[in-house]
Amino acid sequence: MTTSDLSVDDFYGLRKAEFGYLERFDLQQSVDPNQWAGFRVEIDLRALAQAESRRLRLVFIGVRDLRIGSLEGLLFFLIEIRSIRDQQLEGLNYRVVEGEHNAFSFVCESFTASIE
Repeated sequence: MTTSDLSVDDFYGLRKAEFGYLERFDLQQSVDPNQWAGFRVEIDLRALAQAESRRLRLVFIGVRDLRIGSLEGLLFFLIEIRSIRDQQLEGLNYRVVEGEHNAFSFVCESFTASIE
């Protein structure tokens, strides 16, 4: 039985279909083995192919199983996020997929979404 997830609901409530022009894809990790908990991925998507347009900032924590395809070109990316909590995978709660161009996919522990 699938239950609603507030983080996913909030993401889709931000009218995410409006944002899709990739401005930034940033990958970070701790080099301290005692603090390593997967990657941190930050993605900025613009509403229009203009620097002045509104931006959707996504921050993913505890990223694992990262797959990156081609990110080249001024393409409109469609990011889909779904809860995988019911699969009871330790520390992995969300599956993230770019569904239009198969540009990237991963699983993560948590994420935030905000409009700037």
